[in-house]
Amino acid sequence: MKKVWILKLFFIFFLIPSAKGEQNATQPSEKEKKVVAQTARQEKEKKDSELPATISPQTKPFAVHLTLNGFVEDVDAVALSIPTNSWSELKIMVPPVQGASVRKGQKVLKLDEEKIGRQIEQITHDLSILETDRNLLLVELKLAESLAPLKLKEIARSERYVKEDLERFQKKDLPFQKRSIQMNLKRYQDYLLYSEEELSQLQKMYEEDDLTEETEEIILQRARNDVEYMKFYLENARKNFEDFNQVNAPRSQAAMRDYFERENLTLSALKKSNPAQIKMQQLRIDKLELERKNLQDRKKDLEDDLQKMSAVSPLDGKLYWGTFDRGKWSGPQPFMNKLQKGGILKPHEEFVTICPGKKLKALVEVPEKHLQSIKAGTTGKISFGFDPEKKISSKVLSVTDTPSLPGIFCAEIAFTLPKGLPMPAPGSTCSFVFTAYEKDSAITLPSKVVFKEDHDPESSYVFVLNKRGKTKKKAVRTGKQSGEFLEILEGLSVRNKVLKEKPRE
Repeated sequence: MKKVWILKLFFIFFLIPSAKGEQNATQPSEKEKKVVAQTARQEKEKKDSELPATISPQTKPFAVHLTLNGFVEDVDAVALSIPTNSWSELKIMVPPVQGASVRKGQKVLKLDEEKIGRQIEQITHDLSILETDRNLLLVELKLAESLAPLKLKEIARSERYVKEDLERFQKKDLPFQKRSIQMNLKRYQDYLLYSEEELSQLQKMYEEDDLTEETEEIILQRARNDVEYMKFYLENARKNFEDFNQVNAPRSQAAMRDYFERENLTLSALKKSNPAQIKMQQLRIDKLELERKNLQDRKKDLEDDLQKMSAVSPLDGKLYWGTFDRGKWSGPQPFMNKLQKGGILKPHEEFVTICPGKKLKALVEVPEKHLQSIKAGTTGKISFGFDPEKKISSKVLSVTDTPSLPGIFCAEIAFTLPKGLPMPAPGSTCSFVFTAYEKDSAITLPSKVVFKEDHDPESSYVFVLNKRGKTKKKAVRTGKQSGEFLEILEGLSVRNKVLKEKPRE
């Protein structure tokens, strides 16, 4: 190609002038010069059109801007719940009004308080009964404690009496009974002898005297009857004597010993049972005291719960159904069935939020890969969903060091609204834009002309055109990316010509 170009120039400068005359052999005319220049341009354009399209790296300011999305949060917002500890039946009679403005101390809803009121009355009545029972037991306990020494003396006296009775029975009563029976036997023996002797004397006397036979017979018959009676009485006395010795005396002795042992056991048990009964009375009093304390605690808990069921607003503000999580409003839908007449709330369940709307901040989500690019003090611009074109200066107050969601952290953004701009509502969407990376002078290339190695995605390369028009693969080290442009840290200069497309193999 180069030889053809030289021959054409030789023909123009040397052969054409010789045909026109000797006076123009060494100096070409202006017209000839224009023809030569135009021909040269045409040849260059043709040559350039045959080369692949290239682009040169540019040196310019380079910055990476990140946009983080989030929500507006009311700093002073308070979520309300019914923090009852004992009462769980929270039935709504008058539901709260979504979006209503409430004052501090104003009730936001009305709950059914009839059942809890009845239970408090029942507990009050039970406490009165328990108090009466307790007072009665205290009187009985005091009496039992006062009588305890007297009962112990009585038991000791009874033990002494029982022992004395046994000794007296064995030493005196039983021997005396035996003697008495013996004497009774002897008496009837003597009576029989007297009767027999009297009968004998009468018979002798009647044989000598002049009494009539009829009178004699009567007296003798009476005497004979007395003898028969005495014989029977003597027989009975002997039987009693034998019964006493063989039956009654042993049985009486056994019965007396049993009585002695039984009384000793009874008195011994009384010694133990009386203090135990006093202890039992004390335990009953302690039990009643425990029941009374439990009822008092139950009553106090219910009274506290009844007071908590009033559900008053702790501050002035606007009422929102639901809650806010990192500025994001739950919306009213999760509470549609609960926050209506007859709906049931759970204790400690946050169901409405009061937002004063005077002090706001933004909470934006920070993906873990951008965590190193943002910190407290980072400045940027914030915009709100109701006017995304309006950018307001803002600053990062803090960044959480623990994730709020897997792979997601949270940054707190402070901002000051300019005059005339409406206050965003809590839960409004917002976007925070900040410069994550900045360099005054950086070599850049469009990202589409930089390629990755298949075997090593961390390695990048481009194709450059050398001075001879040959394509060459060249490794480069890239930095940050901003939009369609990549920062080139090593491997290229602004003099390099980089192919716009990957050459065909």
